[in-house]
Amino acid sequence: MNSLFLKKTGIIAMLIVVLFVPLAAIKSLVTERKTRGMEAAREVSETWGGEQTVTGPVLTIPFVDEANATRYAHFMPEALEAAGELAPEKRRRGIYEVVVYKSAITLKGTFAVPAFFESEPAVARVLWDQAFLSTGISQLQGVQGKARFLWQDETCRIRHGKTPGAPLHGLHASVLLENSTLGRALHAQGSAGDGVLPFSFEIYLPLQGAGRLNVTPVGNTNTADLRSSWAHPGFQGRYFPTSRDISKEGFSAHWDVSNYNGILPRSWVSDRGHSDISPKTLERLAFGVRLVQPVDFYTKSERSVKYALVIITLTFLTFFIFEVVKKCRIHPMQYVLVGISLSLFYLLLLSLSEHLGFFCAYLIAGAASISSIGFYCAGFLSGPKDSALVSMLLLVLFGAFFVILQLENLSLVLGSAGLFLVLVAVMVITRKVDWYASFSDLNV
Repeated sequence: MNSLFLKKTGIIAMLIVVLFVPLAAIKSLVTERKTRGMEAAREVSETWGGEQTVTGPVLTIPFVDEANATRYAHFMPEALEAAGELAPEKRRRGIYEVVVYKSAITLKGTFAVPAFFESEPAVARVLWDQAFLSTGISQLQGVQGKARFLWQDETCRIRHGKTPGAPLHGLHASVLLENSTLGRALHAQGSAGDGVLPFSFEIYLPLQGAGRLNVTPVGNTNTADLRSSWAHPGFQGRYFPTSRDISKEGFSAHWDVSNYNGILPRSWVSDRGHSDISPKTLERLAFGVRLVQPVDFYTKSERSVKYALVIITLTFLTFFIFEVVKKCRIHPMQYVLVGISLSLFYLLLLSLSEHLGFFCAYLIAGAASISSIGFYCAGFLSGPKDSALVSMLLLVLFGAFFVILQLENLSLVLGSAGLFLVLVAVMVITRKVDWYASFSDLNV
């Protein structure tokens, strides 16, 4: 085979490898800017309230055992209904935008009369006046406004500061058991009779946070309803919604969860067995929703850089075909300048997308790159028609890869099909080329 042909293809292959250097630097820059954006989001989240997880409530009844030591009996609710509406807001830290929310969370449900004390012979005295409810809140600074606890439709006093024996980190409220139906049942240390009804609770939490809101299903039966005007929810956690509705006006989702697998105990004593509720266990059970940013331009910029080598290779292949078919002479330096122009497209894309959004940035950067290469090609190709043809091919390439970036789930299929069509086109164009004599009359 002609030595000039081999030399030319070797130089082109070497140039493609060399262009890895600026592309790697641009990819590193994208990662750095993305990390800064995440740090900015974390700073805003920490000041606003952070990602919130609501757990509970849990009923705690202190008692004194035969050794005169205070111990704590904890009871899970029989039924739990959680409801919340998230009002999204946007906050900025420099050029970075973070989605936060204000919410009104309501927890309602019932506790069945526990039969714990009749099976606990070590109970010497039950401290009814010290019973309390605990509601877990992962970020207490997110509680804005006045929280409200209702027990049997009566307002409870919220305890401030650290509460001994509390099984959850969050808010605690004293409850009156002495004169209640449950209190009389427990006083008798007997099981609930036909006339003893479960007692009800209702908790109102004005909560603000950032990113996501989770609920932990601690009841024997649990339902949750979350809604918001944010049109881009991301459901996550152990359980997905049993029903949901997503539209441009927002979303609503409903969960039905039962504790049939018995992951959480229904009752326990604080100093034996389950000494506390494991945070890891609660984290595994939690479910909820994340307010997703609809356009993550850093992720799209990062994915677009991964396709850069394909675009550069296809562009160089186009020039190489011009050399073979039309006997044009293209100097390696001209390949280098075209490759640098294509590499700078991704730098322009990153810098502009931070201010204009990904679509406008892609449009401007693509137009700049295509027009500059088209203008430059007019000087060394056969004529303006060849330059216009190169510009059209680049326009098709950039357009195709923009579509691939938007259709993430189909990107592999579309990309594979596109490359196959390119190969077929090259085979058709060069099917009658005499590769042995291609460079016999040309200098590299």
